[in-house]
Amino acid sequence: MIKLLVVHHVRMTCELLVAVLCEEPDIHVLSYAQTEDEALSRAAEQKYNTVLIDVHLPNQGALRLANALRQLQPDIKILVMGIVNSKSAILHCVEEGIDGYLLEEEGPSDLVKKLRDIHNGQFTISPSVAFALMNRIADLKQMTKELYGISHQYSDDLFAELTPREWEVIRLIEKNYSNQQIAEELIITPGTVKNHVHSILNKLDVRSREQAVLLMRQLLSGQQPKLTGEHGETRVACSLLNRTGRNDVPERIEYIKNPLLSA
Repeated sequence: MIKLLVVHHVRMTCELLVAVLCEEPDIHVLSYAQTEDEALSRAAEQKYNTVLIDVHLPNQGALRLANALRQLQPDIKILVMGIVNSKSAILHCVEEGIDGYLLEEEGPSDLVKKLRDIHNGQFTISPSVAFALMNRIADLKQMTKELYGISHQYSDDLFAELTPREWEVIRLIEKNYSNQQIAEELIITPGTVKNHVHSILNKLDVRSREQAVLLMRQLLSGQQPKLTGEHGETRVACSLLNRTGRNDVPERIEYIKNPLLSA
């Protein structure tokens, strides 16, 4: 069952959307809101699994609201509606982690289908946008490789895990940037930065920003990746390389003393 919150700055549109969606047996519109604050108040009071957000919220608030909602309810799915049919607008939403989008020329049947798609973990984009997205990823990947001067065997393992945006974030983490500073540098919200950091830690199977930076430096220098343990020892990081199918990683976890932490 889709438990939906509708957010649109025009009340009549909210009510029309509710009327249309309530006809669907698997969509339960729990509430609607017209402002960011109102939507956040609703989310603090009730559990939703999906939110439909108008891209034209005042002060470019749609993506800001999406990130704030994810902080309240991390598993929530976000569909942004009313996006113009341009590659740059769609790519921007994709880079911000939106689960789906509805173009301004699409109708009620498209809306219902896309709500069901994101509820089922699917994200549909047009072939032209998919091609543009793949080109952008390839460009950013090459740019990052050139930035670090990467040419060794472990680099592709790490690139298979991290997105280009996550690479930008971890590069700034390495420079001791705070989440607020990263947000200002990349022109995204602090909430989006927090989501990227959480994703980076999960993908690299580490517990802290410091461990993520240590692992990145080891991979980029061509070393076999190692992670810091709780008592100053270092363990070989098998999980990352095993997930990428490498067969040259030790099966056991080997502990060795880390002189930088044991001093």
